[in-house]
Amino acid sequence: MPRFRLLGLPSVVLGEIAKLWDPFELFHVSQCSKKMIKIVQLANTSKLKLTLWDRSLYVTGNYYFKVVSTANIGNFKILGVRHFELNPNQKFEIKIARDKDDVLCFFWDDEFLGRAVMLFYLSHIFNCPLKYFVAGPPFPSKVFRLIIGWLIEKQNGEIEDIYATFEDEEDLKWTLDNLKASKSLNINFPSYQGQLISYSLKFHPKILKIANSGWFTIDNLVLAAKWCMLISLEQSKLSNKDLDAFLRLWMTEEFPCLQFLAIKNESFNDKEKIMDRSPMQWKTKRRLLRQKL
Repeated sequence: MPRFRLLGLPSVVLGEIAKLWDPFELFHVSQCSKKMIKIVQLANTSKLKLTLWDRSLYVTGNYYFKVVSTANIGNFKILGVRHFELNPNQKFEIKIARDKDDVLCFFWDDEFLGRAVMLFYLSHIFNCPLKYFVAGPPFPSKVFRLIIGWLIEKQNGEIEDIYATFEDEEDLKWTLDNLKASKSLNINFPSYQGQLISYSLKFHPKILKIANSGWFTIDNLVLAAKWCMLISLEQSKLSNKDLDAFLRLWMTEEFPCLQFLAIKNESFNDKEKIMDRSPMQWKTKRRLLRQKL
């Protein structure tokens, strides 16, 4: 039987064929050769969105590329091997398996590095950006910075949503100084030891949520409130005096974008007045104050 030369077809025809394939099929095709990656991109894959959520990479349409430890490989039926490259000196042969119809598993010795390498590969073959990054369990600093560095290089640091747990203060500062989350920024810094962190945000997220926010000063809050619609701080160290000064600014319409503020704080006391009201009066007047704000 004569061979059919797929690559000999006009690009318009190749594009229409590629549009019939789902992201899993496009991924498998991309592994054939560098020329096939160009065919994959003819399927308008740039419209896809990538989400890195802990152990899985999600592609628009609920296609899950899941990173699994090789320690669990015995629980799956291996379908074959796929190839990845971080750089000329770091190449990987990764076994794959199908878990469910919408889950393709990849077995890595280093799960964190595997997520980074697969993110870079999928973004490359689909020519689409990373929109959401959720790093619940802290990533090793080296891998986390590898991902953030890639975001800076490929997307100018721009991303819609990021949720990250940090163990290292320098990683937190570096992220705040370089990322540009447009929709929401969620930060958890459980290892905070009481130091105040100086930072400069170069982006304007609409939503800012910080757990373990003892490092977040009143100056940080005033700066963020100039462009955030919602701010939520937990385990804050702000004082009654800080809140009084901030609310007075808010009442003067200093922060036209801010619509909601929530601060959980054990440092607030029942004695110092806030905007000429005792904390107990605030509890009874909060509906009125909400309308005024």
